[in-house]
Amino acid sequence: CANGVGKPADKAEPSRRSGRSRKKVDRLGNFADEEELELIHRRRNANPGQQGLSAKPRAPRRVTRAESGKQSEAKRVYKKVLKKKAEEKQVELKCSPLTADKLEWARQEMIQAYATEYKLDGAQLAFVTQSQKDAMVVDEGRTVVMSKVAKEMSSFVLSSPYSDYDTFKRSGYKSPSAYFGAPEGVPVGTLWLSRVECSKDAVHGPWVGGIAGSGKTGAYSIVLSGGYEGDTDDGTAFTYTGSGGRDLTGNKRTAPQSSDQELKGGNLALAINLLRRRPLRVVRGYKLKSAFAPRQGYRYDGLYNVVEVWPEQGPSGFVIWRYVKLHLPALSTPLEEKAMPPVHPTNDSVRRGC
Repeated sequence: CANGVGKPADKAEPSRRSGRSRKKVDRLGNFADEEELELIHRRRNANPGQQGLSAKPRAPRRVTRAESGKQSEAKRVYKKVLKKKAEEKQVELKCSPLTADKLEWARQEMIQAYATEYKLDGAQLAFVTQSQKDAMVVDEGRTVVMSKVAKEMSSFVLSSPYSDYDTFKRSGYKSPSAYFGAPEGVPVGTLWLSRVECSKDAVHGPWVGGIAGSGKTGAYSIVLSGGYEGDTDDGTAFTYTGSGGRDLTGNKRTAPQSSDQELKGGNLALAINLLRRRPLRVVRGYKLKSAFAPRQGYRYDGLYNVVEVWPEQGPSGFVIWRYVKLHLPALSTPLEEKAMPPVHPTNDSVRRGC
């Protein structure tokens, strides 16, 4: 008031020099509404300099917690992928010969796998002689090999020109990667950053599993990533150790060997590839301990043939299944366009024992 009587003038608030209090609060009347404040900030950023407002830089986009997690994961993956690959020496896998009972068990597993694939019944298996069973064993009784089993059991199977007809057909499974042969439109040497991209190109379907296929159809493709200690890789040929025999309860990714590996699932699928002479696609990952592994991502390296399957007693004392695969440079086109080369009945020279 003019006479000085009335409400005293509002005292100035003391200055605050720390924290958020230094920022001027936008007030609308006696309250501040978050939605209207955000609308005002958007208008100021969209039309700087108008209505006496000073130009301000555009406010950064608000990042949600989910988006922040994705960005952190992407940075972690890129950092791991782009890391320089160290030179690692291949360690010899210390195995031992199978005991008599384990050898007999493994031989029966392989005979049963052959009988199931070629639909042989128990009456036919009863005619398998002991001399034929002894011929399946190699290395002075150390182990039994699938190529010998197929040779001795072939006398019980009638030859047919349609035996491999289903090799050229796609599986009834809905996955676009469930087929044999070279992928259409994907040349050898194609590189992907992740296995998800590899799956989208229908080269290897599973995002996590190393073997794509089943014991009924065979293996369509395989990813070499990490590998089993003692596996060798020469580029055109490599050894591979089967899966299973580990207790992965509790969402564990790996664990020590605690039981024998069985000839089923992916292990049986690779054996079917040998019996049916079906090639499989091979993808090498950056985690593979090999000089032929890519320094980053996952690379398609063409078609390989499974040329031998045999069991061994691993370092932990349990049975493991091992495989040898050879590169097929001639099969750079789909199977329909070129005939498959024959697989030799015995491959003792390429089998890598311990």
